[in-house]
Amino acid sequence: MALDQYTADQVKAEIKKLADEGRATLRPGDVLTRLRNLGSPIGAWNIRAEFTRLTHEGFLEFDADCAYWRIR
Repeated sequence: MALDQYTADQVKAEIKKLADEGRATLRPGDVLTRLRNLGSPIGAWNIRAEFTRLTHEGFLEFDADCAYWRIR
């Protein structure tokens, strides 16, 4: 599996887990902290890029007024 696809899958999986735990809104830092605590750090810019990509794909939506993302 390519590193980029691995990163994308890992970020998306953690977003889903956070949502399953009841998180209504998310920020890239939430995923960053979670992955670091799990011993699987990914760079902040890589996570932010995944949030942008997932927003363009329609998986996430960005609320510019609050600067948070939500799963659609």
